Amino acid sequence: MKSRVRLSFYFLFLYGSIINSHAFTFISSNDSNMRGWNTASIAVHVNYTDCPGGEEKLKVIIDEATHPWNEVPTSSLHIERGNETTTGLSQAIANRAPDVPLILCDRNLTNTIGSNADTIAAVSTVSIVNGNIAYAYILLNAENGKSANFANLEDKQKPVVLAHEMGHVLGLGHSGEVTALMYYSASEKKELRLSQDDMDGISFLYPRDEIAQGGIFGCGTLSSSVASYKGFTFNSLTALWTIAFLAVMLRQLRARFYFGRKLLKTSQLSEHA
Repeated sequence: MKSRVRLSFYFLFLYGSIINSHAFTFISSNDSNMRGWNTASIAVHVNYTDCPGGEEKLKVIIDEATHPWNEVPTSSLHIERGNETTTGLSQAIANRAPDVPLILCDRNLTNTIGSNADTIAAVSTVSIVNGNIAYAYILLNAENGKSANFANLEDKQKPVVLAHEMGHVLGLGHSGEVTALMYYSASEKKELRLSQDDMDGISFLYPRDEIAQGGIFGCGTLSSSVASYKGFTFNSLTALWTIAFLAVMLRQLRARFYFGRKLLKTSQLSEHA
């Protein structure tokens, strides 16, 4: 009876860890082979023309926005501010920018996106080919008279919003986890911090090469985040509890086998006596 109760408990705990999971998503929900850029070392080029606050301030914001993405221990990603570029808005929109990913400032964002820019401080566009990101750029709202003009954001909000858009450029979609940087409403966040869900997502796209980066079996991530691949769900907590469940079962089987052998030996000794 105890064994049945114990097994039921482990099953319910395992089931609970599955149904309570939160999932990061990819920028392309239709591509099950999504793997981000074909390199983990990414330089984001910038055209500072028309940017609110000026070049030097935007450089600081970009550096702040890239920092948390580079601090994920289970990811090989390194993203940094690249060279200044003269690539213009029309080139970027026409998919003819030679230096991507790219950040530009748009003085007529309403016309570019086809909707009111009063609530959009930044927007990103990403093109994917065979699971890899081939082209991407970020537009910052520099439209005069718009409440969501990038210059109107609080200083703490600016790197948060830009880091969120960088997450899209790196291949992540919106997360259902409220604490995640990739939660759809990034403009309400004032703390630049990645949640475990963000880190799981970026590690999936840009996994750490343990041998090349001086480690071995170094992935210690244990969270409730999941990734979906062709209808199957992978969950780190589920995997952990599955291993624990199997270990308990093996231990019980060994104990029963030992006890059975002991009974058999006792029985044989009694017969000889």
